[in-house]
Amino acid sequence: MRPEKASIVSDLAEKLNRSPFVLVTDYQRMKVDQFGDLRNRLAPAGAEVRVVKNSFLKRAMSDSGLPDVADKLSGQTAIVMGQKDVAPVAKILKTFAAEFKGRGAENQSDRQIDFIGAGN
Repeated sequence: MRPEKASIVSDLAEKLNRSPFVLVTDYQRMKVDQFGDLRNRLAPAGAEVRVVKNSFLKRAMSDSGLPDVADKLSGQTAIVMGQKDVAPVAKILKTFAAEFKGRGAENQSDRQIDFIGAGN
Protein backbone atom coordinates (compact mmCIF):
# COMPACT_ATOMS: atom_id res chain seq x y z
CA MET A 1 0.00 0.00 0.00
CA ARG A 2 1.33 3.42 -0.93
CA PRO A 3 2.38 5.67 1.98
CA GLU A 4 -0.44 8.18 1.31
CA LYS A 5 -3.06 5.45 1.46
CA ALA A 6 -1.47 3.85 4.52
CA SER A 7 -1.62 7.23 6.25
CA ILE A 8 -5.34 7.59 5.45
CA VAL A 9 -6.04 4.10 6.81
CA SER A 10 -3.97 4.80 9.92
CA ASP A 11 -5.81 8.08 10.60
CA LEU A 12 -9.16 6.37 10.08
CA ALA A 13 -8.22 3.48 12.39
CA GLU A 14 -7.19 6.00 15.06
CA LYS A 15 -10.56 7.78 14.80
CA LEU A 16 -12.39 4.46 14.97
CA ASN A 17 -10.48 3.58 18.14
CA ARG A 18 -11.35 6.90 19.80
CA SER A 19 -15.06 6.75 18.96
CA PRO A 20 -17.38 4.88 21.35
CA PHE A 21 -19.52 3.93 18.34
CA VAL A 22 -19.29 3.48 14.59
CA LEU A 23 -22.29 3.42 12.28
CA VAL A 24 -21.80 2.38 8.67
CA THR A 25 -24.21 3.38 5.94
CA ASP A 26 -24.72 3.23 2.20
CA TYR A 27 -25.48 6.80 1.16
CA GLN A 28 -26.52 5.98 -2.39
CA ARG A 29 -28.74 8.57 -4.08
CA MET A 30 -28.07 11.23 -1.46
CA LYS A 31 -27.42 14.64 -2.94
CA VAL A 32 -24.69 16.95 -1.69
CA ASP A 33 -27.15 19.26 0.06
CA GLN A 34 -28.78 16.30 1.83
CA PHE A 35 -25.38 15.06 2.98
CA GLY A 36 -24.60 18.57 4.23
CA ASP A 37 -27.92 18.64 6.08
CA LEU A 38 -27.04 15.37 7.80
CA ARG A 39 -23.60 16.73 8.78
CA ASN A 40 -25.23 19.84 10.25
CA ARG A 41 -27.70 17.77 12.27
CA LEU A 42 -24.98 15.48 13.65
CA ALA A 43 -22.52 18.20 14.69
CA PRO A 44 -24.44 19.41 17.79
CA ALA A 45 -24.60 15.77 18.98
CA GLY A 46 -20.80 15.54 18.77
CA ALA A 47 -20.83 13.25 15.75
CA GLU A 48 -19.46 13.42 12.23
CA VAL A 49 -20.21 11.61 8.99
CA ARG A 50 -17.41 10.78 6.54
CA VAL A 51 -17.37 9.23 3.11
CA VAL A 52 -14.83 6.40 2.98
CA LYS A 53 -13.52 3.96 0.41
CA ASN A 54 -14.65 0.43 1.28
CA SER A 55 -11.12 -0.95 1.02
CA PHE A 56 -9.82 1.70 3.45
CA LEU A 57 -12.66 1.07 5.90
CA LYS A 58 -12.16 -2.71 5.80
CA ARG A 59 -8.48 -2.34 6.61
CA ALA A 60 -9.02 0.35 9.29
CA MET A 61 -11.74 -1.71 10.99
CA SER A 62 -9.47 -4.75 10.96
CA ASP A 63 -6.59 -2.70 12.39
CA SER A 64 -8.94 -1.39 15.11
CA GLY A 65 -10.20 -4.82 16.12
CA LEU A 66 -13.78 -4.04 15.09
CA PRO A 67 -16.14 -6.74 13.80
CA ASP A 68 -15.66 -7.83 10.20
CA VAL A 69 -18.46 -6.30 8.16
CA ALA A 70 -16.61 -6.58 4.83
CA ASP A 71 -19.43 -8.65 3.30
CA LYS A 72 -21.85 -5.77 3.96
CA LEU A 73 -19.64 -3.07 2.45
CA SER A 74 -20.50 -2.30 -1.13
CA GLY A 75 -21.40 0.76 -3.10
CA GLN A 76 -21.08 4.22 -1.62
CA THR A 77 -20.11 3.97 2.05
CA ALA A 78 -20.10 6.59 4.79
CA ILE A 79 -19.40 6.20 8.48
CA VAL A 80 -20.77 8.08 11.48
CA MET A 81 -18.50 8.43 14.50
CA GLY A 82 -18.62 10.58 17.59
CA GLN A 83 -17.21 11.35 20.98
CA LYS A 84 -20.45 11.29 22.97
CA ASP A 85 -23.43 8.99 23.53
CA VAL A 86 -24.79 7.12 20.51
CA ALA A 87 -28.48 7.51 21.51
CA PRO A 88 -29.00 11.10 20.28
CA VAL A 89 -27.02 10.29 17.14
CA ALA A 90 -29.18 7.24 16.44
CA LYS A 91 -32.32 9.36 16.87
CA ILE A 92 -31.00 11.95 14.40
CA LEU A 93 -30.16 9.21 11.89
CA LYS A 94 -33.56 7.54 12.28
CA THR A 95 -35.35 10.85 11.70
CA PHE A 96 -33.11 11.71 8.77
CA ALA A 97 -33.59 8.29 7.16
CA ALA A 98 -37.39 8.63 7.39
CA GLU A 99 -37.26 12.12 5.89
CA PHE A 100 -34.82 11.04 3.18
CA LYS A 101 -37.08 8.16 2.17
CA GLY A 102 -39.98 10.61 1.91
CA ARG A 103 -38.06 13.10 -0.27
CA GLY A 104 -37.93 10.79 -3.30
CA ALA A 105 -39.73 11.35 -6.55
CA GLU A 106 -43.03 9.53 -6.93
CA ASN A 107 -41.47 6.68 -8.94
CA GLN A 108 -38.50 6.16 -6.63
CA SER A 109 -40.11 4.14 -3.86
CA ASP A 110 -36.92 2.08 -3.50
CA ARG A 111 -34.96 5.01 -2.03
CA GLN A 112 -33.48 4.16 1.33
CA ILE A 113 -30.68 4.84 3.71
CA ASP A 114 -29.69 1.97 5.98
CA PHE A 115 -27.32 1.84 8.92
CA ILE A 116 -25.16 -1.04 10.13
CA GLY A 117 -23.99 -0.47 13.69
CA ALA A 118 -20.72 -1.69 15.14
CA GLY A 119 -19.71 -0.61 18.62
CA ASN A 120 -16.24 -1.00 20.04
